[in-house]
Amino acid sequence: CALPIFALRLAGYRSFAREPGPLPMILDDIMETFDDTRARAALQLCADIGVDGQAILFTHHSHLVELARESIDGVAVVNMPN
Repeated sequence: CALPIFALRLAGYRSFAREPGPLPMILDDIMETFDDTRARAALQLCADIGVDGQAILFTHHSHLVELARESIDGVAVVNMPN
């Protein structure tokens, strides 16, 4: 399950960001096994990071992109070519 991995990365990011300052947090398909409720919560945590830093999420799951668009004001989505 990806939830413990996401939690560890989030905790590590928050700890590290306090010291030298905000850095981008990069996640690659970390939410692929999350249900919509957990995905929305995780996306909100990433949006919170985006207030002072930057969260970059890679995914090939279109429903996660739609959840991000629905739940995060001003989210930037970049479609990468195949």
